[in-house]
Amino acid sequence: MSVTKDEVSDLIKANNDQLMTSFQELLKDTAGQAKRANKTSAEQQMKEIKKLKFQELAQGQKKI
Repeated sequence: MSVTKDEVSDLIKANNDQLMTSFQELLKDTAGQAKRANKTSAEQQMKEIKKLKFQELAQGQKKI
């Protein structure tokens, strides 16, 4: 069985296309995970800021 140069090129191209598709999916998944982690972190930080502001206001009212 003899494999021609064109057949090898076609196989390499198909393999590269599949690899590129897999890489794109991996990047999308990774970016999505990073966005979710950032959103969660930002929400936690906002909760902490609100908590600190509330505590600050409560302490100010106790002094009055």
